[in-house]
Amino acid sequence: MELPWGPGRVVLHLQVRKFFCANGRCTRRLFTERLAPLVAPWARRTQRRAQWLVHIAVALAGTAGARLSRRLGLGVSRHTLLRLLRRLPLPDVATPQVLGVDAGAVRKGRTYGTILIDLERRRALALRPDREAKTVALW
Repeated sequence: MELPWGPGRVVLHLQVRKFFCANGRCTRRLFTERLAPLVAPWARRTQRRAQWLVHIAVALAGTAGARLSRRLGLGVSRHTLLRLLRRLPLPDVATPQVLGVDAGAVRKGRTYGTILIDLERRRALALRPDREAKTVALW
């Protein structure tokens, strides 16, 4: 599938001003102009492109996300999408009101642990490495 505007890459060459501090007691000697709405400091992509890639990473993640981004002309690797996904802050999780505790095998028949489940939302919350009541109480 060809895109109507054709595959290509736009390269922005930005020129920013540098400011030098003449004060001898100043810890920083060099200051540069920031272009916050367009590019984050030390970034290699614009804020808008980074937002698009984050949306793709959340929806599709790895290989499928890389395939879609290539089709959209934003070509990045699956590793980049996964890295962007890992950098996202974790969502706030409400304190569970009804907690389920169950024993489970990490390796079938070999290693046993305890799984904690939020029964209201039907989501696993944590996997403890052993079946001791003390470790569940500490959690």
